Amino acid sequence: MTAPANSSAKEPDSGGADSNRADSWSRRIESRYHCVLEKDLVDWFDSERWRQSFACAAGRFCEPISAEELLSPAPSAIWPGLMPCDCLPLLGNGMGDWLCLRLAVDHGSANAGNMLVHWYHGGGDWIPWSSHGGDKLPLAQAVLFDALRQELPGGDREHAIPADHPDAELKLDADPLLDWATHWLDAGGWNRTQHTTLLEGHQMAAAMIEHDVAQVAVRCQLVMDALDNPAISADVRSQWPAKHARIEQSLFDNALIDRSWWPKKGPPGAHTLKQQDWDAVLKHCQAVSRIAPEIAWGWDVMGYAYERRGDLDAAVDCYTQGLRCSIFTDQTVRVRTHGFTGDSEKFSASRLMHLEREPAPNDVNAYFQILKQPSADRRRLDVTEHFRERAQAAELQKGDSQDPYLDWVRAGWDLGAETMKAFPDLLDHITTSARLAGRDAQAAIAATHRECFRQRYHL
Repeated sequence: MTAPANSSAKEPDSGGADSNRADSWSRRIESRYHCVLEKDLVDWFDSERWRQSFACAAGRFCEPISAEELLSPAPSAIWPGLMPCDCLPLLGNGMGDWLCLRLAVDHGSANAGNMLVHWYHGGGDWIPWSSHGGDKLPLAQAVLFDALRQELPGGDREHAIPADHPDAELKLDADPLLDWATHWLDAGGWNRTQHTTLLEGHQMAAAMIEHDVAQVAVRCQLVMDALDNPAISADVRSQWPAKHARIEQSLFDNALIDRSWWPKKGPPGAHTLKQQDWDAVLKHCQAVSRIAPEIAWGWDVMGYAYERRGDLDAAVDCYTQGLRCSIFTDQTVRVRTHGFTGDSEKFSASRLMHLEREPAPNDVNAYFQILKQPSADRRRLDVTEHFRERAQAAELQKGDSQDPYLDWVRAGWDLGAETMKAFPDLLDHITTSARLAGRDAQAAIAATHRECFRQRYHL
């Protein structure tokens, strides 16, 4: 790999800084967004990899956005009001989805750093594709996971069923984007020859977890794999009633399957319905909740695993934590919890209502009462107003410990604000509160999302 003269991104093992970086692409990006880029991101911009045309299989993230575009006042790839307001798109898949850089995650903590997330244009969900903090090489992690995810347990299930990309054969020996990513990761202990070429399936997943490479995304694959029952084939499902209310619930939890759904060949043996590995599900969700507590699906599925065991107190604790997470982090279709919820309804709230249990903390309980609102539109409006009032109350107190930024963000991205015209005002408040809290990167990217509304929609 050759870095340009104006780059500090030398070979990963060379070290040292280049005094000419002051006028580099990476420095300009850092100045524009008041952030600090990890080494792989510095190299991505300064070696101008983003100018390269990558020939990748269908669905791969191989369409870079240019540094010039990212430096513009309103980058065209930003979907304001839909993308989280701390997201900067870097790589697209040609199908509307983006790998986005979440700036300065865990602001002010020892684990602060940037994170790469997969943002889905259909629904606005997102999931981390990298770890963050320290020198975690977020873009290299995400590119590696993107290349290998079809080889991992759980399959290439972007939605409720596996995607079918007949031309998506992975060619490890002719993938310059993967070459670039593994070049950086190898310096941190990842061995491309051993891990990428020789390992497969669960062994590859274990290696990625061991090296903390895209760990949340890998564990999501493993959860989907543990919940999949190979005995429930397409032929078996074709015998089930097409529109039964419990079909999706039963695919998530096979214990809910009604044996009368097999009228042609008779009901299956007991072993058919016991091939899900809920112990593995629990283990992976426990890990996700520790390393990424803002991710709803970790709490949701862990709570259900405890609920199945009859440990309702543990389940309620998990669901209470899940209430605190944005609905856009629940991956509800991929892990199939969507069969239990209605429009804009959190799985955690649905299960608490089903169990007739309420969360103990007063602030969460007040919010939970709003989530009981049966109208989805009313629920979204009331949730936005709830967090708006919390943020305004924090601003009035003006104490050193008050940081209304997170409440302003939740006003827009907890359930999603109604209508889209609500977002420009929310982004103004988010930008101001971020600046006052010293969240310079979040202020810069929120202001950029705000400018997208102004330039495109005159709002």
